[in-house]
Amino acid sequence: MRLSEKNATMAAAGAAPKKQAKSKALYVKISPEEKAKIERNMALVGIANASAFVRRMCLDGGIFKIEMPEIREVSRLMSITANNVNQLARRANSGGHACREDVARVGAQLAECRELFGKVMAKLAKF
Repeated sequence: MRLSEKNATMAAAGAAPKKQAKSKALYVKISPEEKAKIERNMALVGIANASAFVRRMCLDGGIFKIEMPEIREVSRLMSITANNVNQLARRANSGGHACREDVARVGAQLAECRELFGKVMAKLAKF
């Protein structure tokens, strides 16, 4: 497993990636046009530190910044649905019962999430 993959796995698990001391330098000469293009690309992905940008590009093979309102909407719907599922589970575990309308509503929200997530994945597959 590459270090960047290990850090991504750790980050996904909620752990902060282990910082490594950087003791080696890499010096590359570039033209003014290349420097301007690198700075434009840094601005596009929101990275201000040139070393971090070049390191990510070289080690990870690229940086992708995807702006899709559908991703935010899927995230919002998933959060709402998860909250509703937790409320239903809490009610059922406390000796109460979940009414059919609530369960149906959560099922409909989940179906909406699936549909929107499918659209997002279809768009991402085109990249």
